[in-house]
Amino acid sequence: MEASKTFLLILVLYRLLHHHACARSMVSTQERLQSESESNLQQAEAMIQQVQKDVGQLETFGAEVSRSLAEEQHAKQDVAHAIGYFRRQMELSATEHDLQKTRALRLESEVVSLQQQVQRLERLLHSCNVDKATLSDANKRLLEHMTN
Repeated sequence: MEASKTFLLILVLYRLLHHHACARSMVSTQERLQSESESNLQQAEAMIQQVQKDVGQLETFGAEVSRSLAEEQHAKQDVAHAIGYFRRQMELSATEHDLQKTRALRLESEVVSLQQQVQRLERLLHSCNVDKATLSDANKRLLEHMTN
């Protein structure tokens, strides 16, 4: 930024010198030279003021850009944190889903095992009922045979 100020001042001085050299080469009166010199000086001062104003505006713009970049970086970090959080939640959900699925499969296996046990017990009950009926019938016959 300092280099641009220097460059602009050199440019202004060059113009002044150029105007001054032109003034010398021309045959004119002392007053005209004085008037042109004052005019050139006023123009140079106006240009310097404009350059200073532009430099001030550039500094303000630079500060605004820096602030915007900082805000953008902060927003990016917030988004990265949120994405990380959602990924962790998805991983936890997937793990929980897998655990629930494993539990459901284990429960289904237990249900099948219990159903098989119930069927085996029902067959055993039926067999016991048949044996009971056979024994009851045999006891009846034996009692009839002994009472006769």
